[in-house]
Amino acid sequence: FSTILPPNGASCSQSDWDGSWGIYSAGSRHIGGVQVLMGDGGVRFVSESIDTGNQAAYVYGAGGTGAGRSPYGVWGALGTRSGRETIEDF
Repeated sequence: FSTILPPNGASCSQSDWDGSWGIYSAGSRHIGGVQVLMGDGGVRFVSESIDTGNQAAYVYGAGGTGAGRSPYGVWGALGTRSGRETIEDF
């Protein structure tokens, strides 16, 4: 999944010659949010109301591939590894 789209948001996929590809949101059957597994092995409930920043932004390589700071708010920052964002508590 990607932190470009908000939790429980609609996903976007397309079939290609070698399978399907797309941008998939974190989805859950939990009302109001999703359960996510963190890098330290912890599991956290993330509310659908988490700050998702500018959903209209387009950043080539967004999602932790060297694009820098995520424009997708706290949710986007949780999905990057090279943006150097500091996430205290969410």
